[in-house]
Amino acid sequence: MWVQQVPWSFTWAVLQLSWQSGWLLEVLNKPWRPLTFSPTWLTVSEGANATFTCSFSNWSEDLKLNWYRLSPSNQTEKQAAFCNGYSQPVRDARFQIVQLPNGHDFHMNILDARRNDSGIYLCGAISLPPKAQIKESPGAELVVTERILETPTRYPRPSPKPEGQFQGLVIVIMSVLVGIPVLLLLAWALAAFCSTGMSEAREAGRKEDPPKEAHAAAPVPSVAYEELDFQGREKTPEPAPCVHTEYATIVFTEGLDASAIGRRGSADGPQGPRPPRHEDGHCSWPL
Repeated sequence: MWVQQVPWSFTWAVLQLSWQSGWLLEVLNKPWRPLTFSPTWLTVSEGANATFTCSFSNWSEDLKLNWYRLSPSNQTEKQAAFCNGYSQPVRDARFQIVQLPNGHDFHMNILDARRNDSGIYLCGAISLPPKAQIKESPGAELVVTERILETPTRYPRPSPKPEGQFQGLVIVIMSVLVGIPVLLLLAWALAAFCSTGMSEAREAGRKEDPPKEAHAAAPVPSVAYEELDFQGREKTPEPAPCVHTEYATIVFTEGLDASAIGRRGSADGPQGPRPPRHEDGHCSWPL
């Protein structure tokens, strides 16, 4: 029984190997379709991620996908590779290749792009021996601009909760209840202070008024001095020397009228001026 089964298992293995080898030969001999690398122009700000897409419809696990960058001298510089299902960065770990679920599209990402990452990029597929083949895509340009400062987004303020509204209402009511008595107390104190000040001012005024009235009622005597000249008749051209001089003091009071002004007192008589005598000549009466 065992002898009969061996040929069948061996035959099955031979058939599988022949089918796989034929499939491999068919894939290797099948002409490759061109690779695409998009977008052709990509602009990102500094610090953002830049993503290109490399598409290759003839992809198989026996192929190797490379990611290049053109140098200023137009030479390709390898940045990363994808082989056996893994991304292999060459120089910088920020360059990563991710295979998409469809199997023939690849995302080539530059994480945290920098200003010096600007340049031309492309992808290329390489088939392993025995039949080596290389295919490259057209180039695409990447431009990294200055970092853009993002302004904070203003979100609408949420409406206050009912709890907060109730607390605010309680605070307002308490403030009013406390504030009204305080204001009334201040007004009463101010009114009392003003009334006390006014009464003190009135009493002080009453005390000062009587002396002023008494002082105004007392008569104030005034003294005035006048000079009276008496001229007499002259017998000789030369004036006679002054023989007699009289002095008088006149006191004016409030009840004295103008007719009383001019009277003087002398040794000759109590009232009226003495008539001028011939021998007196010209005399002065200082008053």
